[in-house]
Amino acid sequence: MFAERDADLPVVVVDERYVSRHLAGRDPLQTTIGVPVADDAYQPARIIGVVPTVKHLALDEAEGMGTVFRYSAVPAETGRLPRFILFDAGDPAALRMRLDELALRHGLRLVRFDRLSDWLRASLSDRMRLTGLLVAMAVVGLLLASMGLFALVQYTVRGRRRELALRMALGARSSDLSRRVSVDAVSALLPGLLLGLVAAVLVGEVLAARLHGIGPRDPLTLVLVVALLVPVALLSAWLPARRIAAIAPTEALADD
Repeated sequence: MFAERDADLPVVVVDERYVSRHLAGRDPLQTTIGVPVADDAYQPARIIGVVPTVKHLALDEAEGMGTVFRYSAVPAETGRLPRFILFDAGDPAALRMRLDELALRHGLRLVRFDRLSDWLRASLSDRMRLTGLLVAMAVVGLLLASMGLFALVQYTVRGRRRELALRMALGARSSDLSRRVSVDAVSALLPGLLLGLVAAVLVGEVLAARLHGIGPRDPLTLVLVVALLVPVALLSAWLPARRIAAIAPTEALADD
């Protein structure tokens, strides 16, 4: 941290990203860099500290080249009002009152008081709207996929009506028929699920910059999709097989 004695010294503090981008393999505390003081004019300044890298504008902002901090005795000289983050588990209203009293005691004024959660929510508002739209589209796509899967499996099982009737005529039980068509439906579904999961991970890598709070390989989402499609395939195979098993084999063969 800066001290008052640093006000008249050419010293700076840099963040960890600046060190990794510009000072790889060098001791930053033994390094002097040039800082701009005017157009095309630089002043040598010694690095006296390294601080963690922070995001200045939004949680999803792109990584920059690093930040250099200079001492400013008067915060207004920077063109910005000073901002502080306070960690307090008490009532925000009571904290606001204590801060107002403290500011007045020192001849200052508290201009704005916000919860950090509100700041974070505001910085992500545009992305959250886009995320909501994408979630809605994903839900609609998943429902359409479920409906298509249900109709396709039912059509396939009905196409095996003659085969299932022959199996019943040869002594197969209805439970055996239901089990067989269910296993066949899941076996046909598994390759599509595997390809879909691989595609989801690849697309997630592309959209990783827009996914806040989750990663591109979010296991919960992938498990929920599988947990929805597999029962849909089982149900769509079981229903027509049950209806075929409920009629006499001779009737099924005659209808065919």
